[in-house]
Amino acid sequence: LIAEEMTKANKLASPIDAINNHFKTYKPDESRIALREKIDGLVSTFQEKFKKEELKDLPLENYALGTDDKDGFCYWLEYILIDNGRYNGQADKGKIYWKSDEQKYVKSGFLKTIDDDNEAMKKMGELLDNIVNHTHEQGNNYPIGKGFILKVLNAYFPDKYFPINNEKCLTNALKLLG
Repeated sequence: LIAEEMTKANKLASPIDAINNHFKTYKPDESRIALREKIDGLVSTFQEKFKKEELKDLPLENYALGTDDKDGFCYWLEYILIDNGRYNGQADKGKIYWKSDEQKYVKSGFLKTIDDDNEAMKKMGELLDNIVNHTHEQGNNYPIGKGFILKVLNAYFPDKYFPINNEKCLTNALKLLG
């Protein structure tokens, strides 16, 4: 009887049933509520600091990682907004970064062949403007990583874009949710 009880199959809920049950019974504690308020405040600060209407004119000094100023666009995406979805990887994911040991900006991807740093930043600003203000709903293929695009869209539209910044992880979450 003991062996039979220990080895009988348990009926497990489907993933969607487990998720639905979780949302029906979940009650956030004070620490979770405080974290949500912190994230909402940081997202609001980011949106005020980097207004979506001004992205196409974003100066290089306020964009690139690697500078001593820990207050730029890419720094906010990777380090300050970390609680609403991790986004990290190689230094060149934003396509322009400051390389302090060489004391110069390094460009990659679609900006690599542009010699002038400010011209490259102008192209990056136009791309950000296009993603955030014009065609983010059209599913265009942009010359930049999908994780970067997802993080940017989540930072500007947190109620519309889920805070998963990896295409494979997002695909898996969507499969779970049907």
